[in-house]
Amino acid sequence: MEKDQLVIRTPDRDDHRVTRVIISDVGRKAVVENQIFRDQVDQLVFGALTEDEQVQLEGLFGKLLTSLHDFDVQDEEQFKRVLKQVKITKEREQTDD
Repeated sequence: MEKDQLVIRTPDRDDHRVTRVIISDVGRKAVVENQIFRDQVDQLVFGALTEDEQVQLEGLFGKLLTSLHDFDVQDEEQFKRVLKQVKITKEREQTDD
């Protein structure tokens, strides 16, 4: 980010062990441009949905994210077993045809 001149490093006046990183004018402009782009993408992707549908979709995404957050190693092993079984089932179906 510093290389792209989005931030500026400056030494702290009171504590020379500290280096402050602040957003530059170029960085501020990039943030504004990024927000405009994100708003356009949101409109393109979600513009076909009513406000109620967007709220419902947000709730569904929230549930999915919570589920993924709660995903642990034991779940991962179970998920791998299920995927393996699905693969075996599909292979059997293909050989039966």
